[in-house]
Amino acid sequence: MMEGDPRSARYRMGINMLKKFGQLLEEKRLQAKLTIQELATISGISADRLEAFEKGSGDLPNFDMCYKLGQAISSRSGQMFVLQDLWQALRSDKLERTPTTELFFVN
Repeated sequence: MMEGDPRSARYRMGINMLKKFGQLLEEKRLQAKLTIQELATISGISADRLEAFEKGSGDLPNFDMCYKLGQAISSRSGQMFVLQDLWQALRSDKLERTPTTELFFVN
């Protein structure tokens, strides 16, 4: 199965997992007065992938993608800590979707 195939586990896992990341990315992009196409050109990440991120779907971005997006937005707008904000939002999205183990103490 190919990575983008809707039947693959990795593809299904990424769907709707980027809510905070996607919202923050769109907010930062708009504050920088960038279109998706402009951000794609500056960052080297495809416009289709950026649209998917902003919608909260698609494969999870890695640190390199967050770095490229952070640098592109910061260079255009002068916003500080964009990379850190994006990475934190992505980590938060991942943690919300990760099952936790409950600990029980028995006396």
